[in-house]
Amino acid sequence: MYPGEVQSLVRVERQFQVILGCEAPARQALGTWCTLQQRLAAQPAPLAPLATCAAVEEAAVALPRLVTCAGDALEELDDEVPQEGPGPDVFEEEERVRQALDGVASQVAAAAPAGLFQRPAESDSALAVQLAHLHEGLVRAAGFREEPVEWVYTGLGPLLLRDVLASRKGVAASLALLTSCVARRLHVPLLPALPPHAASAGDAALPFQWVVQLAEQDGRQHTGSSPGQQWTCLAGALPGTSSPAHQNWPAHLIWSALVRSAITCHQRRGDSDAVAHCLYQLLALDLAAPEWDAVL
Repeated sequence: MYPGEVQSLVRVERQFQVILGCEAPARQALGTWCTLQQRLAAQPAPLAPLATCAAVEEAAVALPRLVTCAGDALEELDDEVPQEGPGPDVFEEEERVRQALDGVASQVAAAAPAGLFQRPAESDSALAVQLAHLHEGLVRAAGFREEPVEWVYTGLGPLLLRDVLASRKGVAASLALLTSCVARRLHVPLLPALPPHAASAGDAALPFQWVVQLAEQDGRQHTGSSPGQQWTCLAGALPGTSSPAHQNWPAHLIWSALVRSAITCHQRRGDSDAVAHCLYQLLALDLAAPEWDAVL
């Protein structure tokens, strides 16, 4: 075994010990992430873009119970009492979120030309029309919009898909999730992502920098709307204004970026317990995360 391999194994062991030190609510959240990862791993390879979109949606729907089980709630939990996991009310709420997404997709489809979203686009021009009507439907028919927020006063609501579906207002991160979830129901392969310059730790603007990215699918190349192009979400610009990007983000990197965005919000609110709760999740999701450098 080479010295570099030994160092890697030692690092992984130290990372494992750090993660084992988390409290009961964080362990419960890690169990949810583990379940999501197992479901994703059960998908046939190579993973289709719409399957990645579905995995991202599962995390987005569960996000309220993953990143907000902190603060006062932590003080009420006894580590010596086994936690049974979310109750039925939580799962019923999450099912209502999925039904609301179904409703938004139906609303967007109804506002578009008949049959436009019945099947995946077969050409660049058809895809461009779908993207334009998707944007138009979300903004005009469904009434979603991006608004500035101050996390100290709003809490995490503008980041959470559940709350955005109710208020029709969100930030770039939640609107990217919304766009991807609705697009999946309409056979359009859009993934939430971050521009390369924004995908780093410690950026207070992180929740406001998310975009949607056209996913590469089955090796197909689009000339007019190429895989890897990115668009800002519902910010007044129709799809077509793009910036260079790397190819499809794997689901676990999108998950970790979501948690990192939540950490940014908690930091702004000065909630150190919630930051720690989410940090354990981020570290477990991405063993290469830059946050590890400050932990080890």
